[in-house]
Amino acid sequence: MSDTELTYTTLRNELARRVFQYTFSGPLLLVWSLGLLAFIAVFERPLFALVWSGAMAALGFLMAADYLRKPKVRERVIRSIVQKRFPNQELTDDLVKSVVDKGINAFTEITLKIYQCEKQKDPDAQLRRLIPLTHRMATLLRDSAREAEELERGLKLAKGSAPEGRLLQTDKREAGGILSRRQERIEETHREVDQARASVNDIGQHLEILMLRVFQIEQLPGDPTHYFELARETEEVTARLTHQAESRRADRYVSAEVQQTREALEAGFSQINSSDGLSALHRLVYEYAQLQPLLNHQRAADSIGLVHISASVEETYRVGLGLLHDLLDLMRTAHPSERRRLEDEIIELEKNIAPLRSDKSQKGDVKLMEANMNFRLERLELMQKQQLRIEELLHLSGRCEASLHRTRMELAALKAADSEMSVNDATEHLQKTIDQAKEIQQELKKLGF
Repeated sequence: MSDTELTYTTLRNELARRVFQYTFSGPLLLVWSLGLLAFIAVFERPLFALVWSGAMAALGFLMAADYLRKPKVRERVIRSIVQKRFPNQELTDDLVKSVVDKGINAFTEITLKIYQCEKQKDPDAQLRRLIPLTHRMATLLRDSAREAEELERGLKLAKGSAPEGRLLQTDKREAGGILSRRQERIEETHREVDQARASVNDIGQHLEILMLRVFQIEQLPGDPTHYFELARETEEVTARLTHQAESRRADRYVSAEVQQTREALEAGFSQINSSDGLSALHRLVYEYAQLQPLLNHQRAADSIGLVHISASVEETYRVGLGLLHDLLDLMRTAHPSERRRLEDEIIELEKNIAPLRSDKSQKGDVKLMEANMNFRLERLELMQKQQLRIEELLHLSGRCEASLHRTRMELAALKAADSEMSVNDATEHLQKTIDQAKEIQQELKKLGF
């Protein structure tokens, strides 16, 4: 249960299941068992035993329904459901644990308040959406805290080791290079720890702010517009926090150059306000980041095929970023606002030329205006061709993302009997996507894009 997303429906079903499970155990089960034993073994009245069982079942349903109507029972059970999903025993850092505890408590209070509002007011789909959205934020909070602690544990182990002694027997220049790379990795890990800790604090603050806004719902009239805006803002914040976490994970497995490319793409698409470009980038980064834990897990099997698939996965990610880089360049030159401006100018020129064509004295002006219009038509035609290229690049970027997703699914389902075959199939599919994307890139370069 803890791995599934918590929604209003799953919360309500889990609440009912636990209440019924509690009701039909303990005293009621004991009374039913004693009565059943008495009617069957002592009085030898099986029909009475059947009636007795029906009466106990009806009584149990009435008791459960009564429990579900009590706010204190609902609160206690909902808190238990959330606590089971987010146990806090695994965190050891007191500061991180305190932030996570506050965030999980905020998520619990949000869930309780929404469930209470649903019982007191008319059901609202937008209000219910807040439960899975805040559940994702709470999951990100826990995962970021785990990430920070794991990285810090690695730092302590690295600092506690003494590589200098082992390097005495090596060449001084080589030893200096190794120590320099080691120091770079330590500094890089320090930055990742700081980023993970900052993410923990950021998510915790968002959960507390959202909790305060949800608690204000009771003082506000049941306005669907207000609920919609609250859900929309929460969805945007959750998407941003998720992307930050996935980008941080993806950057850990690539070079600084690839990291800079991803950051430049994100800044570029945001600058031109391209939701399509940002969405394609976020999906590609997400799939690559999600693949890494599976690859690390499967490497433990020491499969030769995984050496090739790891390289193909990285190459697919690089090619996908390259496609998005080409996409960004095209989008900057073929911006929709520029295309609309050209279309408006062409329409205006046609209106001005039409009445002048019948006047021979205006022949020179007509010729000049027609030349201007033809120039704009050529530019518009070029921009329309660029738009086709944009759609093609978006499609190929989606192919890279889909290939990574398919590889992730196949790695997750690997079995010992056919693991090498699955790895080979995944590698072949990745390679086809890479080759096709490279062909399009070469074609764009030939055309001067």
